[in-house]
Amino acid sequence: MKNAIVSSSGEVARMTVRRSECADAEDIERLISPEALELFGPIDVLQILEKANLAVTVAGEEGDVMAHAAFFDHPDAALVDPLHWESFIPKHFKADAMTTWNTLFLHLFVSKTVFSTASFQHILSAVFNTTAELDFVCLLSSTSVCLEAALKKMLEPLERLTEEDDQAAELMAYVCHRRRLCPRLYVRPARVEDHDDVMHIVAQQTKILSSMRRPYFLSELIEAQDENNHAAVCECDVTITGFISVTAEVDVRRLQEHFDLKHFAGLCKGEQDDDEDDEDEDDEADQAEDEPQLDQDEIPTQEPLEEPDSEAEQECQEEEEEEVLSASSEETAPEPNVFCIQFFFSEKNFEMRSLDLIPYIFQLFPDLDFCIITVPTLSPDFPLLQNFLRVPPQPGSLLPSDLFVLHRDGLRSVKVRPALESDRDDLAALVSHVKKGQKALLRDLDLIFNKETDAAECSLQAFVVDVEGAVVGTLIIRDEMDLEYIRARYNIENFIYYSHHDVHEHAELRHFVLRRCFQHFSRHLFKETLRLTRKSNIYHRVYPLGLGQQDSCVDHLDFILDCAVPVRPRRQIIYPLNELGANAPARCITDEQAPFGLNLISRKLTMEPKVTVNARIVLVGASDTGLSFLEVLCFCPHLRFNNLTLISTHGFPADCGQAGGEFLSTSHAYSPRDMAQLPLRSCVTEVAEKVVAINRKSKHVVVSSGAKIPYDYLILCTGVQYQMPCPTQVDQDRSAANEEREESSFPPRYTGTVPSNLFTLSDQHDCNAAQRWLLENFVKGNANAIVYGNSLDVFTTVEMLLRVGVRGSCIHLVLTPTQRTSAKDSPPASDVASDVHPLESDVTDDLPLESDVTNDPPLESDLSIDFPPRINDPNDSPPESNDLPRESDITNDSFRESDVTTDLPLESDITNDPPPESDITNDSPREPDVPNHPSPESDITIDPPPERDITNDPSPEDDVANEPSPEGNATNDPSPERDITNDPSPDADVTNDPPLKIDSPTDSPPEIDEANESPPVIDSPSDSPPEMNSPSDSPPVIDPPSDSPPEIDSPSDSPPEIDDANESPPVMDPASDSPPEIDSPSDSPPEIDDANSPPEIDPPGEVDVTNDSPPDVINESPPESNVAADSAPETDVVGGPARENGTCSEPPLDGSVTNEPPSEPDLAGDPLPNELTSESNGFYFSDAGVENAVMEAMKKAQVQIHRDCLLMQMNNGDHPDPLTSVSFSTDSEPLHLACGLFVNLSNRGVDYDAFSSINSSFLVFDGRLVIDSAFRTNDAAIWGAGPLTKFSRSYYSDEWSHGNFNSKEVGQELAAVLLTHFDPTLEAPCSTPSPADRLVPIYKQPKIQGGKLPGRLNYLHVTKPAATGPHGPSAGLARRIATGHPESGNYFCLHLDRNQVVKTIICLSFKPLPVSNLMCLYGKHQQLLGQLLVRLHLRQIDDLYSFFRQNWCLAIFHDRFNYFEEELLQDYAKVDGEDASPRDLMKDPGSKAALSMNVAKYLAFNRNLLPMFPCPDDL
Repeated sequence: MKNAIVSSSGEVARMTVRRSECADAEDIERLISPEALELFGPIDVLQILEKANLAVTVAGEEGDVMAHAAFFDHPDAALVDPLHWESFIPKHFKADAMTTWNTLFLHLFVSKTVFSTASFQHILSAVFNTTAELDFVCLLSSTSVCLEAALKKMLEPLERLTEEDDQAAELMAYVCHRRRLCPRLYVRPARVEDHDDVMHIVAQQTKILSSMRRPYFLSELIEAQDENNHAAVCECDVTITGFISVTAEVDVRRLQEHFDLKHFAGLCKGEQDDDEDDEDEDDEADQAEDEPQLDQDEIPTQEPLEEPDSEAEQECQEEEEEEVLSASSEETAPEPNVFCIQFFFSEKNFEMRSLDLIPYIFQLFPDLDFCIITVPTLSPDFPLLQNFLRVPPQPGSLLPSDLFVLHRDGLRSVKVRPALESDRDDLAALVSHVKKGQKALLRDLDLIFNKETDAAECSLQAFVVDVEGAVVGTLIIRDEMDLEYIRARYNIENFIYYSHHDVHEHAELRHFVLRRCFQHFSRHLFKETLRLTRKSNIYHRVYPLGLGQQDSCVDHLDFILDCAVPVRPRRQIIYPLNELGANAPARCITDEQAPFGLNLISRKLTMEPKVTVNARIVLVGASDTGLSFLEVLCFCPHLRFNNLTLISTHGFPADCGQAGGEFLSTSHAYSPRDMAQLPLRSCVTEVAEKVVAINRKSKHVVVSSGAKIPYDYLILCTGVQYQMPCPTQVDQDRSAANEEREESSFPPRYTGTVPSNLFTLSDQHDCNAAQRWLLENFVKGNANAIVYGNSLDVFTTVEMLLRVGVRGSCIHLVLTPTQRTSAKDSPPASDVASDVHPLESDVTDDLPLESDVTNDPPLESDLSIDFPPRINDPNDSPPESNDLPRESDITNDSFRESDVTTDLPLESDITNDPPPESDITNDSPREPDVPNHPSPESDITIDPPPERDITNDPSPEDDVANEPSPEGNATNDPSPERDITNDPSPDADVTNDPPLKIDSPTDSPPEIDEANESPPVIDSPSDSPPEMNSPSDSPPVIDPPSDSPPEIDSPSDSPPEIDDANESPPVMDPASDSPPEIDSPSDSPPEIDDANSPPEIDPPGEVDVTNDSPPDVINESPPESNVAADSAPETDVVGGPARENGTCSEPPLDGSVTNEPPSEPDLAGDPLPNELTSESNGFYFSDAGVENAVMEAMKKAQVQIHRDCLLMQMNNGDHPDPLTSVSFSTDSEPLHLACGLFVNLSNRGVDYDAFSSINSSFLVFDGRLVIDSAFRTNDAAIWGAGPLTKFSRSYYSDEWSHGNFNSKEVGQELAAVLLTHFDPTLEAPCSTPSPADRLVPIYKQPKIQGGKLPGRLNYLHVTKPAATGPHGPSAGLARRIATGHPESGNYFCLHLDRNQVVKTIICLSFKPLPVSNLMCLYGKHQQLLGQLLVRLHLRQIDDLYSFFRQNWCLAIFHDRFNYFEEELLQDYAKVDGEDASPRDLMKDPGSKAALSMNVAKYLAFNRNLLPMFPCPDDL
């Protein structure tokens, strides 16, 4: 809040009073004057900021520091012992009222001279306003020091009581009383004449009276006061600032029905009102509190209310509240012991002082012990609730309010002191109701009283909370012995400057017990403990259930979480310890400990209360997206979410153990160890149920057990799962081929009996159940195990079956047809994809194959999301054969003849120019095609429809090749050297061939002479690798002539002639090692001498090097190259050593030739031994070599593989349980197999119950749940994210959905958007949509997938997010580098883009992969990776695994390296200016020196994890 401040000379300035930050240190140091040094002594600003309980800064309009003050809970240690000041000061000065609870000491004040007085006054006012319990601000100084004018004006000296004491005689004590700046409010009974003043406040805060249509309701309320109903107002300087109405007429019975009041004696008299009332009930409650459910039960619900700062909803709701809280029930047997706050209003400027009302209203009801208030769950937090305790709701309650309770004892003063041996009996009684950890606490007490150390040889210290002689709480700490481990494994430096805290100032919290009535004293207990032990930080560990590590006694955990901040775990470097030797980090860092969540309590956090969020946020689905969403909310240091609920079929994923987890592939988002280090179970209520219905009107969901769970925000993140396949029940007496199957629509949902030996694996719970059944019933037999599906999970499952002991000869891998694959006429989906972007099913473990989503109601808009981006030819005609694509293979925007699309185009779409009459670039093999002008930004692969035989297409207007793509040209790169006609590999499919480079909009299409061209035969391979001798199941056979592009045959017609005299491609000599010269845009096409082999022209999307084939011919030269203007920037490398004819930098946007000097050594003409040609995709993997190695491993294990099969019948149509036989339809004869185990990994899609609940609640569902760019559905209270969702069609971006991106990043962005509704430090969301809201958000983090494949091969695939569907641009890759061979188990492949940045990582190894390290390579420039290309040129890299295990890489693998890199870029951007062109910092001596200094600081700061690097101090 900005206020005006007036200087001593009358100058007026705008300023803000806020908490100080460490970033203010430099500005504060500049304000230190000689007078401040004389008064406060030597000043270490950072030390003061780290240790101060409260530090306040006055900042100007431009953020400059105008003044600063620091306050501690003890005087300067050089003057008075901090441990005994509370007895010293009252002894020598007249300060009887000063206690540790209500007093702070000024340790530093600095200011701009002209604003000194005004600044100090504003600081003191802010301190008193924000700290309700504070009454005194004190300053102790030497008598020889004179205070400056600003301090003299605000501080008055304390009267001295003793003179003879030498120490006190040298001291002066000054104090500022609250009453001088912020006097406590005067509270009196309300009168009718106060009505207008109160109404003025009401009108500002709420519309409750207007909604009730009773304008004089407050007058009636004031007039109706009696012994059970009271109203009061509070005044400041005779001005009414607040109003409160209380009543003793409370329906306790209804409160007991809706809230868990057993710890408060049911709010009735005649029973104990605390934890000692019922030991049995408390055992159950505390047992639950040791679990994640803290102070809430299984279902968060609330009770209605009328609260000052919030709006009432309807008059009927207000009347219901009155019935609940005001209408006393005569049937209630016990006498109520409670009164209720009905209404409370306060002006904003006096909200922090509203606690002054609490003592007054308790005086109105001297015989009642409890005060309650109900608050709407969506109401923002307000200061009156600071001393109240939230009561958890009863399961099944749907009331939209929370109940808060305060006991009369909570107003009594407390004292924290060291525990005495005489306290043992009281402490034993205090913890008698605590079941877990009770013995450990008493054992530690005995060690303390006997002055012994614990088993870890740590000294223990115990403190008790004393309330007028009664022990109501205890806290036991010990020295933190694993400080280096905590610092290396957790981001504690996000909250403290580690170097400013001594080792002995860190402590571990062992035990914490506090009675519920005094929970608001928790912060004071921690603050006093830190002072009395001279500590600055306390750490609390939370171990996962079942590990047996948690032996501490904690009651209640939520009290700790209210005071502490959760600390994020750090990503760890995987060190090659044997190779590092003495240079490895310390053993205390590298040795693993049991995982735990960590909470931190520091001195500066003890007076920084959190903002409480009571909104009921219900998350459905424990997917990676959902877990990431919860992680962000739980790690907000200044927010406390009280009503987080997770609904998932099996609850949270397991946070310990890995049994059964390796059946499925992994996204490496959350490992079991990661889950154990997160505070999710401590902060989130877990409901292990399935949502079956959503009631939008009543705002609750119904779960499978019938329970109702209310929500204010419902977040749907269920993802997609494998569904039970539905057999087609085709008559087995006749042959049924797959194409017959595909002519029908989606099969119905399976509703029959699920066989007991059929397992559909969707999560770890399913895998654990399957593994238990396998070991008990299957492994020792000889029955067949059938694995059904076609994703990566089928291969990891086969490997798991082999590992648990199933014989390979008993395993049948039944692979379903891949996407867009018709049985005979279409290429496999893996061939349709570019080799940059693999099948989505190979990249994402939660993205369905649309052809498999057979159990869900099919919607045409979402049928191709599992595939890499491809751009269909908009003018392709539908095939004339009967083998039409399946419905699942056709996207919403199905093409008509000569129709481009019904949607608006993306950047990558071909726009603006009318298509030329004929251009066969998009539909033909690429060999004779010659590019003219490169597209400036990216590459576009234009693929033919899968079922189409493109031999003689009659359409004369079949292509739009000459229209430029703004994104450029990206293709799949077949080897330029091999003769496609003789290559049996399916890699040579036409869909992997790149299109022509697209000319600029003004260029004419090249002339193509088709007279001498023999048509290629293009067919899709069948189940086995294609034999080129068979035209029906082989990849395209291409016989290009010497000087013309190939003809494209259609079943009946010849290709159209293209006549364009204005431009022709350049001539290229295939025997030459240098690229052809390009004289002008009108160059003629290359002449190809060998009619029996395809011309060796490299795809424009890959830049590799070869000695045998000429480079591609394009009119571009990358900026970082010394190649001539007419040389090709993109070449392929086949096999081993080769030379580089170009670089992979981005070409000039205008397509012009550049002769700029290179930024790296000229590699032209020199071989790169490990750079490879582009390889085509496999059927099921993005890398054909990986697929071949996996298939060979299964062959050696005698695993039988059946391709392109669809489930036809179970048990020949008889009762399916148990399953003994299955039948599949294939391309030819049906396949019949005996079956002892059936593992289903097919039909991945939206769960039927999830679909049914979404659809029946009238949420828009278009194949997926439809959302906007801000995650909102058509209901403002219901949000969605992850693969479950798709963007609205209004965005015209069907090729993008959340399934295309990293699910963890999507969840983080979802949480960031939701936080704008609750976090007061963030800007509130704008009601008016911005232009950016009309765009689909694009995320940056890579898609990751890995697992253990047959042959015990460890697999990792990291790739850039890619669009799905016909419009998605594919990112052109300029270079592929690989070492090793897949079959040898040492394969490592990197794809670099044109900017030489790593965009794809593929690893296949027999050895365990250092996944955490390898993922750091993504997005790094090759120069940052040890000058990768230069080292390749120098033949210094034989094995990329060994290369990235070298010491220098460890700095890049450090978790803070990315932040360091961003800071460097930002710093140099400020120096150079935003519009300056990039420059090489290493070539500028000044920049190089500064860069070296920054690197040295980075290494020194992270010395504990990077000891292998020498630091300047070492040198």
